[in-house]
Amino acid sequence: MSDTVVDKVIVVIDLSRYSDICKELEQQLDVTAVAALNAQIRGLIDLALADASISSDSLPYKSTGDGAIIAFDNVMQGATFAEKLLFQAAHHNQGKDVLLAQRHFRVGVYSGKIVLQPQPSAKGQSTRFDFAGTAIANAVRLEAACKTGEMLISSDTWASLNAAARGQYGPEEVVKGKRDEQFRAHRRRVTEPAGWDVATASTGGKGRALQAAVPPTALIDVHKRRLDILEKQAAMYGALTPPNITMEIVDIKRVISDLEN
Repeated sequence: MSDTVVDKVIVVIDLSRYSDICKELEQQLDVTAVAALNAQIRGLIDLALADASISSDSLPYKSTGDGAIIAFDNVMQGATFAEKLLFQAAHHNQGKDVLLAQRHFRVGVYSGKIVLQPQPSAKGQSTRFDFAGTAIANAVRLEAACKTGEMLISSDTWASLNAAARGQYGPEEVVKGKRDEQFRAHRRRVTEPAGWDVATASTGGKGRALQAAVPPTALIDVHKRRLDILEKQAAMYGALTPPNITMEIVDIKRVISDLEN
C-alpha cells in the first residue's frame, strides 16, 4: 500500500491530566493499569463512533496514548463524533466524585491536505495509518487551546457545517499557536468542564454545563444509545461477557429509570 495525499477533516483528541492519572494508577496497582487506561480511552472513542453511526473499519486512526488523531471524510462526521465523545465522557463521569477517576477530553478540528501512510497489519485486522501534514499540527494547536468539555474548530472548517450545527458554536476568535501562529476558530462548550478547569472555564463558546444545557429527554436518548451498544457487545460475548459491561448495563438501566421518573 502506497502513501496517498487526501483532503481530510482532522480531529485531535486529548485526555486532560493523562500523566497524573497514569502516575496514580501505576503507583496504586502496576504498569498494566496504564495499558487498561489506554484501552478505556479507545473504548470511549469506539462508543462515540458507534453513537455517531461511523464505521471504524477503514477509518484513518492513530492512537496517541492519551487520545487519538482521526481523519474524517467530512466536517459533519468529525463534529458529530467530537460531540458524542464528550457526551460519552460525561456519562462515564456520573457518580465519580474522585477527580482522577473522571475522564475529560479536549478536541481540536482542522481540515486540509494530509499524507496517509498505511501501516502493515495482520490479516483480518483494521488498517492503521500514520499521518503527515500541517493540518495535524494545526488541529493539535486548537485542541491545546480548549478547556475540558470543549471543542475548537477552524473557521474554514466551521463554514462547511450546516446552519443548525454552526449555530451551536460561539463567534469567531483568534487562537494563538507557537511563536507568531494565529488561527481563526469557533469554540463550542459541549459538556461541564473538569473540576480543575471550572475556575477558568471559557465563556466564549455557546453552551453551558451539561446539566443545564441538555434536557432530560436528550440525556435519556444518549443513555439508551449507549445501552444498545453495550447490549450488542454482551450478546456477542454471551456467557463470557466481561463484568464491567454487565455492571455498566445495570447502571445505565438504573440511570434511565431515574431520569424517566
